[in-house]
Amino acid sequence: MQFRIFNVTEDKTEELNRFLSSHTILSIRKTYDQTNQFWSFCVEYLEEDMSTPVETENKNLKDYKEKLKKYKETLSPEDYEKFMLLRKCRRIVADELQFPPYIIFNDKELLKLLDKNITLETLKSIKRSDEERLNRFVELWNMYKTEKWGDVGFPR
Repeated sequence: MQFRIFNVTEDKTEELNRFLSSHTILSIRKTYDQTNQFWSFCVEYLEEDMSTPVETENKNLKDYKEKLKKYKETLSPEDYEKFMLLRKCRRIVADELQFPPYIIFNDKELLKLLDKNITLETLKSIKRSDEERLNRFVELWNMYKTEKWGDVGFPR
């Protein structure tokens, strides 16, 4: 586990974004320095370099839509539907915590969840993260799953 500090002004976020997209992030603490008018981010991350999340590896929306289209073509309809629902849960948690979605889970990690029962223990096995974040993801998953498929769970 490593730490890196970034002092970022509003117009200088590229380095921070590049770093976040290319590492497995465990936590981020941010503070605002009113005197010097910049944000300071303390990023805790795993030392090994992980593959870049799909959201940041594609430089524009067209490329990303092509990636989603490939997922739709290669996954079964049920798995694709579950994948998109997992992405929706990820987006909500990310918005609530004011993080980019790939900090919660990247697409490759979501794909690993397709054949698993979504529980706190399962999520912990996929991603090291704080329990509050993972609990919120499980809570949203259960809400959407029940709304869409009832108490019987995801159709297989």
